[in-house]
This record gives sequence, structure tokens and C-alpha cells, in this order.
Amino acid sequence: MKRYLPVLVSIIFLLSFTASLLADGSVEQQLDQDTVQIQQDLQNTASSGQDNSYYAGNSAGKQDAVGNVIYGCGGFACGPFGVLAAVLIKTDPDPMLMNDLIQTRGAAYASGYASGYSKETRTKNVIYAGAGWVISMAVSLAYSAATTTDDDQYDRRTIPLFGLSLPLGTIRLAESPRH
Repeated sequence: MKRYLPVLVSIIFLLSFTASLLADGSVEQQLDQDTVQIQQDLQNTASSGQDNSYYAGNSAGKQDAVGNVIYGCGGFACGPFGVLAAVLIKTDPDPMLMNDLIQTRGAAYASGYASGYSKETRTKNVIYAGAGWVISMAVSLAYSAATTTDDDQYDRRTIPLFGLSLPLGTIRLAESPRH
């Protein structure tokens, strides 16, 4: 059981992090509220004759957003710190594209585009980092299971590091003297 403790702690931490996000349904509830709010705003602007270019830009930004697979590598190598980096690092669209959008579509469209792009890109980056962390825990668990022996003469010393068990080598246990 001691050999699996770092892996179990990492899995429990990941599950508690995920459960805290989804526990009260705040993520889905916020998405539902945002969807309803956008629909109401679109109806209000359409009925009042106002320009709804912000929402069109927001939609276009979400469609153009792409995550970066490097965050998956960060999640694999750094575990929870890789996921935290994906949450904290702000992603912005290309400045040349933003300048072009401001000139051709207007400031409201460009602002909506930047908002939608940033939110969707951050979400994808967090998913990549979380997947990397889960993969590192799976590899760690497989490695730990493959290297576990029932030989009483040897003890495997490992360092738990974010769900990975790094081997220090095998140490032969000294036999106790018989009296």
C-alpha cells in the first residue's frame, strides 16, 4: 500500500479539484446563465435595432480558438502546477488580427472576438494540462505496478513527484545477524 500512496494522493487531489469545480454545478449553471443572457441580449438588440457585433465577434472568437498542446506537456511534467499555469496564463489573439478586425469590423466586434477567443483558448489549455496530468498518473501507476516485486531481500526506494514515482534504485536489505 505504501508504494501506491503517492499515486493515490495525486488521484484524490485531481478528483477533489474536479469535484470542487462541478460540485454545486456552478460551471454548468454559469454556462446556462451565459447562454440565456446572450439570447436575451440578442433579442433586445434585435428588437431595439442596436448593433449586435459584439456577440458575433464573441462567437467567431470561440470558433477560432485553439488550445496549445504544450500545456499537456506541462501537465504531464508538472502535475497540478501545469494545470494551474494553464488557468492563470492569459491567452490573447494575434495582435495583427485584432488590428485588422478593429479596422474592418469595428471595436465592438474586436472586443467580443478577443473575449470569446481568450475564454475558449484557456478552457482548451486547461483540458490539455489536465489530460497530461492524468496521463502522467496512469504512467506512474503502470510503472509502479510493473516494478513491484514480492522479494523480501530488496526494497525499492522511490521519490513521489506529482504522481510520478522516480526510482532511486534497489537497495539490498542487510540480513539480521542470528544469535
